[in-house]
Amino acid sequence: MNNKLLIGFFVALAVVLGLPLVSQVQRGAPTAPAAVPVPAERVSPPVPQQQPAPPPAPRPQAQAPRLPTAADLVGTAWEMKTPEGAVQVQLNQGGQAIASHPMVGNLNATWRVSGSRLTVKATFMGQSQTVTCEIGPEALWYNGQPVRRLR
Repeated sequence: MNNKLLIGFFVALAVVLGLPLVSQVQRGAPTAPAAVPVPAERVSPPVPQQQPAPPPAPRPQAQAPRLPTAADLVGTAWEMKTPEGAVQVQLNQGGQAIASHPMVGNLNATWRVSGSRLTVKATFMGQSQTVTCEIGPEALWYNGQPVRRLR
C-alpha cells in the first residue's frame, strides 16, 4: 500500500509541475523580442579608435656621486690611523708618494688607484707596508673608518 501511495504522489507532482510547461509548448514559447531598427539620423558614426597614450616619461634618477679618480687625488694629503700609529701620506704625480710616521720620519712610497681602492706601499728597513683604502665620493676609508684629509 505504501508503494502505491508513493507512486501516486510522484505522478501528481509531475502533473502539477509539468502542466505549465506543456501548455507553453502548445501555445508556442515566447521568443526574444525582435530588434527594433534605429532610424538613420539617430545612428551615431563609429568612434575612431584612439591610440594608446604614450608611456610616462621616465623620472630622472639621482645619479650616484662620482668617485674621485687618480688624477683627482694627485696633490692631496691624508692621515690614517694604522696599528703602527698615525701615518700621513702625500700623493704626488706619477704614482709617487711620501709617507710620514712620527717614529720613522719620511719614507718614499708608491700609490695607485684600482677601481674604488687606493693602495699605498712603502718600504722601511726591508719591510714592505701596504695600506689599501676604499675611495668614497667625499672621503677615503681605511678599516671602516674615515681617513682625515689634510689638504
